[in-house]
Amino acid sequence: MLNWMKQIPVPGVPEVVAFADDPNAFVYYVLPKAPTYRLDASGLPVFKFLKYRNPIDRADGKKGGGFLICDVAFALTSQQLDKCRAALQTLSDQAFPRLNPKPRVDIRNVGFTRSACTVQLLDGNGPNAVLVERIQNPAAPALYGDMVTPITVELSPEGATLLEQALQDKGGVVQIAYDLFAPVKLPPMKVTVWFHASKFMEFQQQVDIDWQMYGDDSYRETIHERFVQSDAGGVDVDPGGVTDSKIVDSVRDWGFQQLDDAVKRMILGDIAPVSEDARKVPDGIEHVWRDMSVQKVADFSRTYTQGTVIEVNLGPRGTLPNITSTNGPDGKPLKWADFARVVDLDDPFFKRVSVNYRANVDFATMPVKSVDVTLRYGSAQPKGTSFVTPDDVGKQEWALDGNNWKYKYQYVVNYKNETRRFETPEVETDSPVLTINVGDAGILHADVEVGDMNFDQVAQALVTVSYEDTANSVQHEEWSFTLDADNRTHTITKPIFTARTQPFVYRVKYTLKDGREVSGAEMTTMASQIFVGDPFQANRTISIRSTGNLDTDIATIFVDLTYRDDANKYSQTTSVALSKSQKFVDWTFPVVDELGGKVTYTETIQFADGTQRKNPEQEATKNTILVGSAPDDEFLTVDVLPDLLDFTALKLVKVTLHYADAANHIDTSKDFVFKEGAQAQQFKIRLVDKTKRGYEYAVDYFRTDGTKKSVGPTATSETTLIVEAPAA
Repeated sequence: MLNWMKQIPVPGVPEVVAFADDPNAFVYYVLPKAPTYRLDASGLPVFKFLKYRNPIDRADGKKGGGFLICDVAFALTSQQLDKCRAALQTLSDQAFPRLNPKPRVDIRNVGFTRSACTVQLLDGNGPNAVLVERIQNPAAPALYGDMVTPITVELSPEGATLLEQALQDKGGVVQIAYDLFAPVKLPPMKVTVWFHASKFMEFQQQVDIDWQMYGDDSYRETIHERFVQSDAGGVDVDPGGVTDSKIVDSVRDWGFQQLDDAVKRMILGDIAPVSEDARKVPDGIEHVWRDMSVQKVADFSRTYTQGTVIEVNLGPRGTLPNITSTNGPDGKPLKWADFARVVDLDDPFFKRVSVNYRANVDFATMPVKSVDVTLRYGSAQPKGTSFVTPDDVGKQEWALDGNNWKYKYQYVVNYKNETRRFETPEVETDSPVLTINVGDAGILHADVEVGDMNFDQVAQALVTVSYEDTANSVQHEEWSFTLDADNRTHTITKPIFTARTQPFVYRVKYTLKDGREVSGAEMTTMASQIFVGDPFQANRTISIRSTGNLDTDIATIFVDLTYRDDANKYSQTTSVALSKSQKFVDWTFPVVDELGGKVTYTETIQFADGTQRKNPEQEATKNTILVGSAPDDEFLTVDVLPDLLDFTALKLVKVTLHYADAANHIDTSKDFVFKEGAQAQQFKIRLVDKTKRGYEYAVDYFRTDGTKKSVGPTATSETTLIVEAPAA
């Protein structure tokens, strides 16, 4: 496959550009830097400029002034290819001086998947154009051979005069933009995931005992104990030649997921301190020295390298050089008079119906022997051409009969090693450009190729492709084949003796390295290029959001989530914790089937007052999961009012409320202190036993004379507690 990042200048051939192959170092793809006029068999450009002596009236009321008719090609001459091959061989020999014999370089054609071509000339082809009436060219050039694009330009009288002068002398005026899309290989991206964690314990003990026969005994013990813990980790992404930030960001997210998984697997256990028994001093020993250390280390480092296949536009853009600024096959400058005519359209002889036609078929690789095209105009004798190469171009002209510009055509496709052939009915048209495409030639053709697939995970992919068109008597056809790291492409070619009108249907069954099998969904395509990508083609994101009060009511919400895709034997799990500092979490994971599988979860709510509740497992019906709601919770709420207290005699009052529910392990108290000007306060607790609503309260009165009086505890179930002044 063409390596997009390995563009190589070819010494001595500046008009071309070469690309290296991935992974073959001796294979190259060589392309011209700009399109050119197609050369006929004698080496002259296919180019004709016609100017009317007198403007003609067109059906839309505008005036016609002339035509420019030419063929544009995107190909190298045999001489250019020989120069490229010699220059690339020299570069290869220099790069591998020790190889003997020297491998021969191979120049291959680029496998273009789709194409388009646009032409810009003077003021173009828009509704407000004054100089150019109409530009006609196929929407797409041929994908084979010289990639020829025939062009017909109708000019206004002013445009014909201007273009006649602009096409002569130096420079150029005809601008061509080819769009040629092909799969290319990007360089590998390197991702390094690393993690280091360590725990260390150091213990030192020194004991000195001095036994005195006559004096006082002495005992001295010194202990030094130290615990150290550290951890670090990260994800390093080397994008290589990849510049697309979306690709780099997705790889970095994947790396952090790998790091998170590694950290969960490599959690270090705590190091236990030295036990009391190990610290004891043996009997009869006066001096003890102990040195102990324990260290636990966890290291993780893994490097992944993976390339990417993308589709890019290799087509060139450029201005074609004028005919008079180039040389002919004899080395002499071309003459304008050889390619231009002034035509008197009042002469019926010059009124012509002109058609350029070709067959867009790769005769070298497809089982097509020839395409025979027959054109018929009015009562004139039918004319035709047999095409055997993609570069063959047919041209037919008839004298205009009664202002009738329409003609009829039909074609016959002859196949290699087949007695049957494909013959079309007559079709009427007035198009001056006629193209017979491969899909119209009665051939089923598909190139199946590995796209962005990670063979570190995938062992092989079983691909099944089918086609059916019962309306045109094409019975069900099916092909099955295996793609792997060593076999990345497969080509399907089969005559069906009718035009292809239906899409290919294909499906892929992946066998992973661990033996699991993953089946992709059935897909269809009208394209002849089928890319088989990685089984994990999509990500699913589950958003976990809290509806509870994480500021004052709930301490933590623990959520355990599981994704299961039983059809593909695939699952993912994770656990998250929501708190005041993290009120939402998004869980993103790769999936085989974007619409398959289900997510289930359980939640455990740890309330701020110490109570806990675990909800049963539920299935997530949406991609957003709301947790922490407690619609059935009930609270005991008591409003404590100090309105009846006389603070002329009281300094302060302390009210203590106590609630207990021994059966549910709840025992909590709260003090409320009131001073002069104090407002009402509230006691609130979540009830487990909703029938138990009684509580106790006690009041301590601190008088201004320094005395104190205590009342209670008193049992009550009042939801409004009015604190009264103490009795005398």
